[in-house]
Amino acid sequence: MQRQIRILRPIRMNSRRGFALIAAVFLMIVVSSMMLKMISYTTENTQQVLNDYLQEQAALVAYGATEYTLLHISAGNTPATLNMTYPSGTPIFNVTTDITYMWAGGVPLQTLEQDGTVIIDVTVSSMDAAGNRINDMDVPIRYHRRTVQKL
Repeated sequence: MQRQIRILRPIRMNSRRGFALIAAVFLMIVVSSMMLKMISYTTENTQQVLNDYLQEQAALVAYGATEYTLLHISAGNTPATLNMTYPSGTPIFNVTTDITYMWAGGVPLQTLEQDGTVIIDVTVSSMDAAGNRINDMDVPIRYHRRTVQKL
């Protein structure tokens, strides 16, 4: 007659169940940490796209400010600086244009045939004059463009 030990079988079953529970908890921790990392990457990517968009918009605003300054000069005005905000309602950017004239012989142009050159420095910034951020942007935007134009 064979002797059966019934005490050891429930212990084996309980140890298997305990191991499965530990493995399930470990797997849940791994999956949740991966999900948190994915959410973190998604948030960073969204902020990076917004910053890239604002940087490109600042470049286009600088180009427009250069054209506006050339229009001002061609109308006969000779300002030393032009200050603007973009857009006019709720501003996102401050635009500062510094203009340096280089006339032939140091005399301003009298006729269209005379040679003259202008250096236009356009600075587009998301900071106001006091150094405060406009619209509480995450990263301050600053774009500078220098143009040399024959008149």
